Amino acid sequence: MGTLGFLTEHPVENLLPMLHATLDGKVKTVRRERLKVTVETPGDKAVTHCVLNDVVVNKSALARILVLSVHVNGEFVSRFKADGLIIATPTGSTAYNLSAGGPILYPNLDAVVVTPICPLGLTNRPIVLPLDAHVEVRLERHSEEVWLTLDGQQGFPLSTDDLVRIEHCHDPVYLITDPDRTYFQILHRKLKWGERGE
Repeated sequence: MGTLGFLTEHPVENLLPMLHATLDGKVKTVRRERLKVTVETPGDKAVTHCVLNDVVVNKSALARILVLSVHVNGEFVSRFKADGLIIATPTGSTAYNLSAGGPILYPNLDAVVVTPICPLGLTNRPIVLPLDAHVEVRLERHSEEVWLTLDGQQGFPLSTDDLVRIEHCHDPVYLITDPDRTYFQILHRKLKWGERGE
């Protein structure tokens, strides 16, 4: 029912026509991959969720800059000094990731993108990884009010004891699309691409 989000592909005035077309089997669906997020805390049971858009580790407005270590498939990648970190699917690449300067990923790419939020070093740039990559994120230095947020809906406090594991969730989501509208047409409409300046 919104206007900016890329999951709000159908304008509200098309609600009933799309509903009837869906019931008549005249629409197509597209598969969107999700990520499985597991938080491991010593002495506690691991907590697991699947997300469609993104996994975000960030600080409150008053917390100091975060130091986050990232491993991919067991190999050390980087130590990010930043306001936070976003791990996004292609679906989520047009959400918070885009606002943080990350790339737009075509929806059916088998990939994820890791994007630092306001990194302290200019050499810390977004990196695109294969969908089957196993990403581990750990808070290296204690900081007040650090949160793990899943799809912008669920939030959990994080400490240096916690390990966040992110991998492919083998339970995708299928979205109903308008067969007369392409992904690039949606980008044109949402981002005003291709429009002439005044």
